[in-house]
Amino acid sequence: MNPQLLTRSTFLSGSLALAGVLAGCAALPPATTSVRQVESRRTPGGAFSWPEGLGAGKALTPEQCVAVALWNSPDYQSALADLGIARSEAVKAGQVANPSLALLFPSDAKAFEAALKLPVEALWLRPKRIALAQTDLEATAARLMQAGADLARDTRLAASRVLLVREQAEFAGENGKGFDEMARIAETREKAGEHGGLELSQARADAAMAGQEKERLKYEERLAMEKLRSLMGMAQQTGSLELKAGSSAAPSDEVGPAIQEAIRSRADVRAAELGVIAAGQRAGLAKAEVFNLSAAAKFTDGAGTQPGFDLPLPVFHQNQAARVLADAQLEKAMRQLAAARHRAAADTRESIARMNQARAVATGWDKVLPELETALEKARKAVAEGEAQPLLALDAARRLADARSKAADGRFRLAEALAELRRALGKT
Repeated sequence: MNPQLLTRSTFLSGSLALAGVLAGCAALPPATTSVRQVESRRTPGGAFSWPEGLGAGKALTPEQCVAVALWNSPDYQSALADLGIARSEAVKAGQVANPSLALLFPSDAKAFEAALKLPVEALWLRPKRIALAQTDLEATAARLMQAGADLARDTRLAASRVLLVREQAEFAGENGKGFDEMARIAETREKAGEHGGLELSQARADAAMAGQEKERLKYEERLAMEKLRSLMGMAQQTGSLELKAGSSAAPSDEVGPAIQEAIRSRADVRAAELGVIAAGQRAGLAKAEVFNLSAAAKFTDGAGTQPGFDLPLPVFHQNQAARVLADAQLEKAMRQLAAARHRAAADTRESIARMNQARAVATGWDKVLPELETALEKARKAVAEGEAQPLLALDAARRLADARSKAADGRFRLAEALAELRRALGKT
C-alpha cells in the first residue's frame, strides 16, 4: 500500500476516533419524575377532551372540574409549552461543537496538507452545561406545577361559586312560596273583615322581592358557570355542564406543621431552590469557561502528522463580566428563595386563619337555622289558630330567609378557605 495513503488514513481514523469520543458524550440524562409529571398533562392538538373516567352528561364535583381544567385549560396548556423550550436548551447544552477540517491540495511546490481541529474543552465544560440546563428544566417544571395548583384553586372556587348561587336561588324560590302563602292568608283575613290589609301588602312585597332575588341569582349563576367553563377549557363546547356537591378532606389546621409542609411541598419554593442551584452552577461554569482548549492535528505529505493545540490566552480578561453576573444572579436567587419561603408561610397562616373563621361561622349557622325554622313553624301555627297577627310570621320568615342566604355564603367562604389552604400547601 502507498505509505502516503496509509499515513493519511491513519490521520483521518485517529481524528475521527477522537471526534467519536466527544460525540459519545451526547446522551442526555433521562427526564426526572417532576418533568414527566408535567409532560403527562399535555394534550395533543389543543382540542377539548375528557380525562379518563369522565365524560359529557355526567354531573361533576368541584374536584372533577379541577381534573378537566388541568387537562384542557388553553392557558395552562399554552404554558406547558415552556417545558419543551426548556428541554431544547438541555439538548443544546449537550451538543458538542463540530470539528473543523481544512484541506490544502498539492500544487507545483506545495505538498498536500490537512488540518483537523476538535473542541477538547467539551470534555469538562459539557457536563457542567448539561447539569445547568437540567436544573433549569426542573425549575421550569416546578413553576408549571405551581401554575397547575393556581388553576386548581381557581377552578374549585368557580365551581363552589356556582353551587352557592344555585343554592341561594333555591332558597329565594322557597321564600317566595312562603310569602305567597302568607299573602293568601292575609287576603282571606281581609275578606273576612279582619284587619289584614297591612299584612297583605307586606307579604306581597316580600314575595315580589324574593322573586326578584331569584331572577338575579339565576343571572349570577349563568355568569359563574361561564367562568367555570372558561377555566375548564369548555368555552367552545355546546354541551351543558352539570355540577354536584362534593367533599374533600380538610388539611391540617396546625400552623407549625402546615408551614413546614408548605415549604417542603410547594412547587414555587422548589423552583426557587432550583434557581439557587442553577445560579451556583452558572457561577462555576463562568469560571471554567476561562480556558477553551481545542486539540489540533496537521498532516503534510512527506512530514507525517503533527499534533498540537489551540488555547486562547486569558491576558486581557478572565471572563470577569460573566463571573460578576453569575455572582449577582446567585445572590438574587438566594433572596428569591427566602421570599418564596416567606410567601409560603404567610399564605399558609392566612389560609388557616380564614379556614378556622369560616368553619366557626358555618358551624354557628348550622345551630341557628333549626331555631329559626322552629320559630317560623310556631309563628305560622299561632297565626292559623288566630293567636297572633300575620306580621309575626312574616318577620320570622324574613329572618329565616336572611339566615339561609348567609349560611350558604358561610359554606362558600369555608370552601374558598379550604381551596386557598390547599393551594398554600402546594396541593392541586
